[in-house]
Amino acid sequence: SLLAVYAWTGKVNGKFWFCDCSVGDKYASSINAIGSPEGYYDAMAREYEAVVRGWGYRMPEAAADALETQTDLTSMASASAVLDLGCGDGLVGEALQTRGFESVVGADISSEMLVKARLRGCYRAVHKVDLSQKLPFGDDTFDALLCVGTTTYLEPKVLTDWLRVLRPGGAL
Repeated sequence: SLLAVYAWTGKVNGKFWFCDCSVGDKYASSINAIGSPEGYYDAMAREYEAVVRGWGYRMPEAAADALETQTDLTSMASASAVLDLGCGDGLVGEALQTRGFESVVGADISSEMLVKARLRGCYRAVHKVDLSQKLPFGDDTFDALLCVGTTTYLEPKVLTDWLRVLRPGGAL
């Protein structure tokens, strides 16, 4: 048997998770060769959080911390419009909600993940969106835009459209 102990020093925001990598074994072998992100994440949706937490994933909390500490949005978090691109099952939205962000919109290609995101109750709205296409939002709509764990599937040219929906001076 194997006993693994993780120790951190200093300030660690978020939750602590014990790593159970076996939860994600059936997804790990194909993660570097995903043919269809929509199909891959639809299939994983039911157990997504357990899988990624088992892999030690805490980027939702790290991204929310960065938005909170590196921008001027904290003082008006409840009124700031935030777009969570590739929102998946809502982990980033939940992390933002705990930091006072109330006007968060989620967008993802996976219908099954969007069902989970809606159930978390942390989004003002969720939309089924292919992030490689033009976003279905108006110009200068959002104060901040987050995209956590999704850019692997996208071409850099999408940034032009992301900047279109971001208000001048917004955080990307």
